[in-house]
Amino acid sequence: MPVVAVDGQTGKGFIGTLKLEVSPHAVGLSHYPGDTLTTGFDGFDDRFIQSLNHAWQTANTLALAGQTDGELSWRGRWRFSGPDGQPQAVNGASASGAAAVGWYHALTNTKLDPGVIVLAGIEATGELVEVDGIPAKVAAIVADGRFDTIAVAGAADQRTAEDALKSKNSACRVVLVGS
Repeated sequence: MPVVAVDGQTGKGFIGTLKLEVSPHAVGLSHYPGDTLTTGFDGFDDRFIQSLNHAWQTANTLALAGQTDGELSWRGRWRFSGPDGQPQAVNGASASGAAAVGWYHALTNTKLDPGVIVLAGIEATGELVEVDGIPAKVAAIVADGRFDTIAVAGAADQRTAEDALKSKNSACRVVLVGS
């Protein structure tokens, strides 16, 4: 799942990859254990970890609604890689909206639209929320060139993203998504 992050030192946005997996007949959520050799045990702040937990719970709730097999349960696993494909630590909650979408599609065995990138966080309630760094993230999206649609949560993020796109003369469109 492509996600946009902002480098804390340079303030520039970049496209990373949030690799998401699901496996049946287990419970919970975990980070790839081997990544701690690169990112450390505390390489991700509490907001990032909490928001991924919210994303996992929301995706499970939506994907498994109406399930008839009460015994079926799922385990999720994630890893974040930077543009170079190597594990990288990031902070904040802005990857969680994309994580919820990715896990939902994995759990329902449905296909993602590769032209859409999500710039939204997710709360414990399942509500999508606005994120920081929209101008830097939009610049990274435009420079990457793979995406035609930027999904945001909130009118302020929609205006900020549209303004950033105007200055880039991009054909991308911004859509406001709800929870």
